[in-house]
Amino acid sequence: MKNAGIFDIGGFTEFLRIHQTEHVDLRKMISASNMDWKELMTKISQIPTIRGVCISKTRAPQPLTQWFQTNETNIELQLL
Repeated sequence: MKNAGIFDIGGFTEFLRIHQTEHVDLRKMISASNMDWKELMTKISQIPTIRGVCISKTRAPQPLTQWFQTNETNIELQLL
């Protein structure tokens, strides 16, 4: 999803579900400044085909890494 913007979390996750996405690379995503990372990950975790999420370890939003620490999930977090 290089240089793509997320402005509608529901629409984005529906797109991932329809296309049976397995891995989501969020390293170069352009997000709204008020992105609700917890909501994004909660919705992504409800997509049965998702196996991994990749984010930049230097730019990883704290709410995103906290979500993985506090929620039991089969999704692998990759910090690159």
